[in-house]
Amino acid sequence: MDRPIRLANVFHEMAWPFLSSLGFELQNDPNQFGGAYLATRAVYKSQNGFFLIVGFEPLDGSDAGLMCGRSWNYTSDIPELRRFERFSNKYPVLAKRFGLEVPGRYKLDVDDVENTDMQGILDDLKATLPTILERVTLEDLISVEKEEHGSQWHQEREQGEYKLTSIKFMGITPFEEKQNVD
Repeated sequence: MDRPIRLANVFHEMAWPFLSSLGFELQNDPNQFGGAYLATRAVYKSQNGFFLIVGFEPLDGSDAGLMCGRSWNYTSDIPELRRFERFSNKYPVLAKRFGLEVPGRYKLDVDDVENTDMQGILDDLKATLPTILERVTLEDLISVEKEEHGSQWHQEREQGEYKLTSIKFMGITPFEEKQNVD
């Protein structure tokens, strides 16, 4: 395998000119591994509090996925999860609200030194993200958070049938809707 295993960093280098032009700032070190399967992710935050997360799992499933929205923050008594966050939902769930189609997962080719798989992710973001940023409201984010696998959906499961006493909800980052100036 000639391709660097820190795929989030490779993606960040490719996507940064586009994402920064939309006002995003990188929130983490995309070189940092998370978990046993060499997973990496790049976390971006817009000026109004909209998060975009691009995660890569080159060994477990060889795929990538997109999350977005507000950050839901937790603390835990579990040593491996002292502090963690979830996001509103998967990016395709939000995109669908605006009539846009984005794959749920992207298959990675770990030997793709040309990064055509990552270019496909970036092309989809270029085609959809400006529209989403222009139109997304707090109501949209709250709606997708209630859908399956959304943050509110997870929260309700943890407080109900699957109650996890070792995890404590700490809060949600603010999101400010874009003000249209006419």
